[in-house]
Amino acid sequence: MTKQSNQSVQAWLNDLTIDHSPETIKTYEWHIKHLMKAYPDREIKDLKREELVQYLADWKRKGVGDSVLKVALNAFRSFYKFTRGNRSAAKTIPVPRPKKRLQRTLTGQQALALLETCDDGTPRGARNVAMVALMLDSGLRASEVCRLRIDRLSLEELTFQVIVKGGDEMEGVFSVETANLLSKWLAYREKYAKANTVFVGFEGHRVGESLTVYGLRTIFRKLGQAAGLMRLSPHDLRRTFATLAHQMGAPTRMVQIAGRWNDILQVEQYTRALRPEDFAPYAPVSHLMNGK
Repeated sequence: MTKQSNQSVQAWLNDLTIDHSPETIKTYEWHIKHLMKAYPDREIKDLKREELVQYLADWKRKGVGDSVLKVALNAFRSFYKFTRGNRSAAKTIPVPRPKKRLQRTLTGQQALALLETCDDGTPRGARNVAMVALMLDSGLRASEVCRLRIDRLSLEELTFQVIVKGGDEMEGVFSVETANLLSKWLAYREKYAKANTVFVGFEGHRVGESLTVYGLRTIFRKLGQAAGLMRLSPHDLRRTFATLAHQMGAPTRMVQIAGRWNDILQVEQYTRALRPEDFAPYAPVSHLMNGK
């Protein structure tokens, strides 16, 4: 990769910091640098449309999904619009349309089994069960869990404030039961914490440091295996939060506020895992005949 390409990419990344989240910037940077590796002897900003199409087509042939390709194309459009304006090489490339599939969402029994998998008699177990409980109660995203600060958590008020996707600070709430689990974890945390975040690591050389999203995914993969789940990711709990809250009678608008979604349509996307049998408690005839 050339010096000029590096300078172009850095100028673009600097521009992104004004109105993009750190996670988006990191993802876009990865995609552009991966593209640079495919054309090591070229100026990245001079690539033509057909070369970008060839790159994306090669990726698709290797089995890369439409969701990843869509993010890559968004990164390319942003970069080439910054470096070439209306002559963007990526401007007219069709955007892949990821197929909608049911995403992993835990049932109530699975969520309870996951909580019971954690041994809160150990520091690591106390952290894990408090973290899982908070995510189930509030729908925190992986990045939000990792950056949640200790001075933004109130066990007395059962609230927290966190920087969300997009950079705004928003509030979340949790239950008394989760507060009790958090209290037990925080008693352990005092001995280990080197960072100002609520949850810190015990893994490898990062003992006491803030969790990373990658580290959190690793923790969840192990917790899922222990709970008898095929696979488990932190984002599964965000969908589970929305779905279980709906099943328990929370109005969609309330779920939107509690989960810090900007658009109520996003809540409907996250509750696609609701099954026809989940409607049974609301069946009209049952209510009519029982006088409800």
